[in-house]
Amino acid sequence: DFIELFNPAATNFNLGGMNLSLEALRPGQWVFPPNTVLPGRGYLVVWCDGSRPASTNPASFNLGRRLDGDSGGVYLFATNGQLASAVEYGPQVADLSIGLVANQWRLLAAPTPGASNSAPAALGTNTALRINEWMAWPGVGPDWFDLVNLTNRPVDLAGLILTDNPSLAGTNQFRVAPLSFIGANGFVRFVADADPGQGRHHVNFALNAQGE
Repeated sequence: DFIELFNPAATNFNLGGMNLSLEALRPGQWVFPPNTVLPGRGYLVVWCDGSRPASTNPASFNLGRRLDGDSGGVYLFATNGQLASAVEYGPQVADLSIGLVANQWRLLAAPTPGASNSAPAALGTNTALRINEWMAWPGVGPDWFDLVNLTNRPVDLAGLILTDNPSLAGTNQFRVAPLSFIGANGFVRFVADADPGQGRHHVNFALNAQGE
C-alpha cells in the first residue's frame, strides 16, 4: 500500500514537521523528518507496509501500517496540527489506486507511485450488481451480506442505498460512502451490525434471523 504526495507549485516545498495519520483525525502519528524537500511539480511516496517497521529514512519512508481495504482515511497535517489535506474512502478494488484527476478523486486505471496519475478506470453500470449471499444468524460474529458485480469492469458504489426496509421510509436508511468500489466480477461484503461507526462497510441495521 502507498500514499503519494504531489507538489503542484514550481518551487520546492519543505515537508519537515508535517505529519500523516491513518484512520483517525489525530496529528502526529508519523512525522516527516526535518528538511524533507518535495521538489516543484514533484512526487513523494510514503509506503504503508505493515510487514516492515515504520521508517522516516528518506530512502524508504514507511508508516509501518497498511491501509484498510474496506474503509479508511488518510490525513496530512501541517506543522501546527491543522489539517492540510485528506481523503476518506469505503471498499476498494484490489491492485487499483485512487488519485486526483482534474482535482477530483477518481478510481485510476493503474497505480503509478512516484509519477503522474493514470487516466480514470473505465467503470461498469451499477444495474449489474446483485445481492449474492447473506448470513442472518452466524454462530460467531455479526450478521453480514455481500454484493456481486456481474460486469468485467469495476463499479462505483457511492450513493447507493442499502436497506432492510423496502418501504418508502427505508429508501434512505444507509447510503454507501463516497469512493467506494467493487471490482470487476468481484464481491464486497457489508457488515450488518447496526454500527456504522465501525467503518464505511458497516451498515446501520442488522439482519433478522426470524425472517421478519
